[in-house]
This record gives sequence, structure tokens and C-alpha cells, in this order.
Amino acid sequence: MSLGYNERKQLKKILLEGENKTTYMYCDTKGNVTIGVGHLISNLNVAIKLPFKRKSDNHKADANDIEKEYKKMKSIWKKNSNYIHTYYGKKASLYISEADIDNTFKLDILKKEINIKAALQKKGIVYDNLSREVQLAIFDMAYNMGATGLVNKFPNFIVAIKDANYKEAAKQSSRLDVSKKRNLFVKRLLLKAVVN
Repeated sequence: MSLGYNERKQLKKILLEGENKTTYMYCDTKGNVTIGVGHLISNLNVAIKLPFKRKSDNHKADANDIEKEYKKMKSIWKKNSNYIHTYYGKKASLYISEADIDNTFKLDILKKEINIKAALQKKGIVYDNLSREVQLAIFDMAYNMGATGLVNKFPNFIVAIKDANYKEAAKQSSRLDVSKKRNLFVKRLLLKAVVN
């Protein structure tokens, strides 16, 4: 059973809180260029394919505009990696519409769910057989670090999920690069699965 409408709605709310929603490029805590709701722009070619517009005249940005902006954001991060996303917004000269952000976010969720299922399957875990709470917890973690990152960086968490030991999974779920609130959300979901 994949995530239903209500779970997707809840997930969207949590991800919007944890990832923010930006219409401009910024660098995350690791220096990755990002836009929208934690949408990774892995390289310049990916950036060029996005429908950026210039703030100055609201016209479609060309490849040179996008390359300049991408490099500018990387340069800002290299000078000081402690800037929050709003700082980048003040420096940004390009943007993407809210509608494009929403469409990208919907596609990201669909792709992420496919990646999560595949990564867990390799570990002998059938995502669709997990409770909604466990699915949401895993999804939040994988959205933050990628499905492969979750499996590779949290092996004890994955073992606990496979063993249906959700109390142990809750202990193993803490991430260093997200807010306490977001970590607590995941922990509570997993502990709720213990009760159910």
C-alpha cells in the first residue's frame, strides 16, 4: 500500500516545514544547489532545464543567465556556508513560478517513493507492507538524504525496520542536519507504529 492522499498531504506539510519552499536557487548546508522544496539541482545541465525567469523583466532566462546564477550561488556558499536560504534570495536574479515549484515537488515525491521502494527491496523490506506511520518516517528521512543515503548511512535503522523493531528504529532515526522538530516527528511516527 503506497501513501494515500491524506498521508501525502501530511508529508507535504512536514516537508514544507523541514525543507522550506523557495522560488530561487540556494545552497543547502552541504553546498548543494537547491530550489523549491529541497529539490536538488545536481549540476548546471539540470539547472538549465528548469523554467527560470529573470526577476528584472519576468522573461525566460537563457542558459547564460542560469549558468551565471548557478555559479553565483556556489560562490556565495564557498565564501560562507552558514548563510540561510533567505540570504540567497536577496542575491538571486532568477526565479521559478510557484506552479512550477509545486509540479516539481509532486514529481519529486513520486520519484522518491519509487527510489525508496527499490532501495528497501534490496534490503529485503517491502515498503508497501509497512504501516503508514513507518512509510512516512522513512519517506521524510529519504527525502532529506536520498533513498541510497538512508540505506547506506543508517544501517542500524534499516535493520530495525526489517525486524519490525520500531522502538529501536526510533532510536536510530536521528539526523544531525535537520531540526529537532523534524527528528521528533519521525521518532513519534515510529513509536506510534510500536503501539499499532
